[in-house]
Order: sequence, then C-alpha cells, then structure tokens
Amino acid sequence: MSEVLQVLVAVLMILGLGMVGLSLLYRLLCRFPGETSRGETHCSYRMAAVFALLMLLSRLMLYAFAFLLARLSHLEAFTFLDRMYQLWIHWDARHYLRIAETGYPTMGDDRLILVFFPLYPWLVRALTVTGLSAMFAGMLLSLAAASVATALLYLLSGFYLDPEGSRMAAILFILNPVGVFFCTLYTEALFLCLTLACVYLKKRGHPWWSAFFGMLSAFTRMPGVIVAGLVLIDLLRDSVHRVDAKKVFACLLQMLIIFSGLFLYWGVNWVLTGDPFTYLTYQKENWYQSAGTFWDSAMNTVRYFFLTKGESDHWWSWGLQLLTMTGAVALLLLNLDTEYDLLAYSFVYLCIVFAPTWLLSGMRYVSGMFTLPILATRLLKRRRGVYLSCCIVLFVLLFVFVYGYTTAVELL
Repeated sequence: MSEVLQVLVAVLMILGLGMVGLSLLYRLLCRFPGETSRGETHCSYRMAAVFALLMLLSRLMLYAFAFLLARLSHLEAFTFLDRMYQLWIHWDARHYLRIAETGYPTMGDDRLILVFFPLYPWLVRALTVTGLSAMFAGMLLSLAAASVATALLYLLSGFYLDPEGSRMAAILFILNPVGVFFCTLYTEALFLCLTLACVYLKKRGHPWWSAFFGMLSAFTRMPGVIVAGLVLIDLLRDSVHRVDAKKVFACLLQMLIIFSGLFLYWGVNWVLTGDPFTYLTYQKENWYQSAGTFWDSAMNTVRYFFLTKGESDHWWSWGLQLLTMTGAVALLLLNLDTEYDLLAYSFVYLCIVFAPTWLLSGMRYVSGMFTLPILATRLLKRRRGVYLSCCIVLFVLLFVFVYGYTTAVELL
C-alpha cells in the first residue's frame, strides 16, 4: 500500500469512527428505550451495550490517530503493523509483555519485574494459544476489558444517579485522557473491569460472585483488596440493630476470598524466590518505593515540580500528578454529602495509591478509581455548561495524551 493511501485510510478511519461516535453520543442525549428509574439498571443492558461499543470505537479511532501522527512525523516508509510495537509498547507495557512471553525471570536484572502482578500477563499468555502474538493478545484483552468496564460503570452508576446521570458518568469515563492506557498492555482496563464487576454484583445481591471478582481484581493490582471494605460497610449497616452471626461469618469469608488475590501473589513470590515479600524489596531498592503517606507524596510532588522546571518531565510527570492530587482531593471535599460507600472507598483508595514514597504515576493510578466519574457527575449534573466544557477539554486531552504516549516518546 502506498504512503499516500496509508495516510488516506487512516484519515477516513478517524472520520468514519468519529461520525459513528458522534451519532451515538447524540442518541445518548435522549432517553433510551428500556431505561427505568434510579437503582434499576438491570433494565438498561441495551444502553450498556451501546456504551461498550462507543468505548471500543473510540479506542480504534485512537489507534488510527496515533498511526497518522507517526506517519506524518517520519520520513521513512512503514505500515500500520510495523509501527504498533514502537507506538504502543512503552514503560511498564514492556514488562507485562515480557512476563506474557517468557514468564517471570529469576536471574539478572529482569527478575525485578516480579513487582508486576501476574493475572493480566497470564491472561495475555492464555490468549496467545489462538495464534495471536502476545502484543496483539494484550491489546485485545485491554480493549475487551475497557468495553465491558464501560458497560458496568453505566450499570453501577444507576444505583447512585438517575438514568441521565448514568449516561453522563459513562461519557466521562470514555473521555478520560488516561484511557490511553486502555489501548495497550497495561492493567488499568482489566483492573477496572474486575473491580466494577465485583461492586456491581454486590449491589445486585450476588455477594459470593462479587467476592470472586474482587479476588481477581486483587490478583491484578494490589488496590483490588479495597473492595473488601465495602463488604464490611454492608455488614456494619445491617448490624446496627441486631448482630447476625451468620452474616458476620459470611462477611469475613467474603473478605478473605477478596484478600486471597493478594495472597496468591505472595504465593507467586514465594515459589519464585522463597520469600512471599520479595516484591517489596525490589520496589524499595530499584523503584525507591515503600510505604509512605499521602502528605509525603504531595510534598515530594510539589518539591520536584519546582526542581524540574525546564526539564521534559516537569509537566508530563510532576505537573499532571500535582493537578491530579489536588483535583482528586477537591472532588472528595465537594462530595461529602454523597453515599457513604462511595466516599469511603474513594478516601481509602486515594490514601493507598498516593502513599508510595516515590510516586511517579499518580494520574494513572487515580484513573483506576471507579468512583471518579460518578463523583464528577454528581458535581456537574446541574451545571450542563460546565459539564459540556469538561467533556470538550477531556476529548482534546485524550488526543494530546495519545500523542504524548506514542509519537512524542519517539520524537523526544
């Protein structure tokens, strides 16, 4: 295929997917058949499927956009498939790809990738039996997980918002600029999908299936164990007037199931190194991360924001992280009247993900907080103009982040 034709195909793909996406968004502004009142999201599966499709189409458009940018930025000829690895496999994605292809190394510097939880790369490896390369299997897994997560976010929002608010929350979720990591080999999409499945099933009255997905979430990333607190909150609420021994036992067992995801990861560490906590040593000695506090991380972020002025990571790393920390705290403070379970989960989540002593990916970590679009919608629902302005800004930033993660990495 000629160079001009490649560019033309990419442009047409962006325009075509964009038109389909805009038409879907226009439809979402109207009441959708099958929607019911707040708390009855089981009647909205058709709408959930629409949001899942919209997430998928938006990620495909980002693939085409990244290719077009790269094609216009380089003089040498290349094809779409030639550039997929160079554009999308950076930083932690390389480590997940290595684990998926060869497992956890036990010798040399590569042994340090033990700090990455195993469920995502193991699922990628399982998908390679279909004949896909590990890279494309990982992208397929991330796209599928992101699409399902979008549907679940919409359904779950129905327990806290009316149908219109649920649509608004799902749109914010799709437009999240950090959603660029849904396109590549990162755990964000899978983690959100499993966490949302856990919370949604719990809301629908399926506590044991909820605990199972909570375990998978904790086997994907350590903050997955936080959902165990939601089980405890329900127990305390139900035990205000009378303590039921059976409910207490069931609650403790469900929490144990959720935490077993973390225990399984400790088991992987023990099998490979003889020590279940080897990953903590690797994190401390090579990533300078150990248990800290939110305030320590905040002070460290502010300090390096000023110290790195003029350097390439001044805004991309420290500036964005500082904005994220400030915005997340402000969002919580402005939603103090929200449902207790949302507020408690968000507070604990932020305290944990902002606790590492050398925090570099705060913005990406916060994107894994499923309550974020719900809380933002509660704040913006009665401010339509502000909401639409936020959507436009997020949409632009999404493409800026794609440029930053793909093309800018190579050019800079």
